[in-house]
Amino acid sequence: MIISKREKKEIDNLFKKVMALRIQSKSYWNYIFKLQSLGNKYTFSVAEKLCSSKKKSNRLIGINVISQLFTIKKSSKENIHKRLYRRESINVIKKFLNSQDEDILLATIYGLGHLNTSNIGQLIGKFSNHKKSKIRFAVAFALGGDESNTAINKLITLTKDKDPIIRDWATFSLGNIGERDTSIIREALFQRVKDRDANTRNEAIIGLAKRKDIRVIDIIQNEIETENPWGSIFEAIVEYPKREYLPALKNHWNKASKKERNEKFWFSLLNDAIKACNSIRK
Repeated sequence: MIISKREKKEIDNLFKKVMALRIQSKSYWNYIFKLQSLGNKYTFSVAEKLCSSKKKSNRLIGINVISQLFTIKKSSKENIHKRLYRRESINVIKKFLNSQDEDILLATIYGLGHLNTSNIGQLIGKFSNHKKSKIRFAVAFALGGDESNTAINKLITLTKDKDPIIRDWATFSLGNIGERDTSIIREALFQRVKDRDANTRNEAIIGLAKRKDIRVIDIIQNEIETENPWGSIFEAIVEYPKREYLPALKNHWNKASKKERNEKFWFSLLNDAIKACNSIRK
């Protein structure tokens, strides 16, 4: 793909602007996203050079840009984001897994996750017990969707992390992004249905519902009989609907006003759950 001098100048100006900002700045990430959306060979080449810079902030820019380079392919129905230079980007940034700098390591783990690196479990699994919670969280994010035994085992470990945010995301990655269904995965999810963190608990319930685990039926029933069940419980019901849920679900629906039903997203989830249960034959 040949780009014009004007386009090159635009890209150079964007890199110049982001290099003048701190990573904590909102404008920093706005410029990063703009560069990511200019998914062409020139953008990749500039970012690749920055990855070799002696300046840490430049290396971070390079990693962040090539981790999600894309272009938008327009179609009659919707615009599709097409990822570019995936293999080349993986080869450029995976060398930073040996970095002693935690910010560089963090960006690299996230980057490999965004790039859907095939052997990511083997590459980053060792960081699942890192002393810094932000690194462990990045691992929980990056392993989502990896079906390898290594990745699954690391995610199971992270579902028991002391940090509730990490437990939440690891449970989500294991149970909801992942599709594998084994007794080990089910048991790991079941261990989290009584987690003191509500988000983790709900992710575990959805994960079990996806796998049609009968132990989740009574758990869901108890949840929907409370005064204000979480909307995620309705998502679990859509995954594993049962007609016995209908009385409690309809009770919540009938208590609401027409305005509430039309304006609150919670009621759209409730309505989906009711429809799913009604679709089950008596």
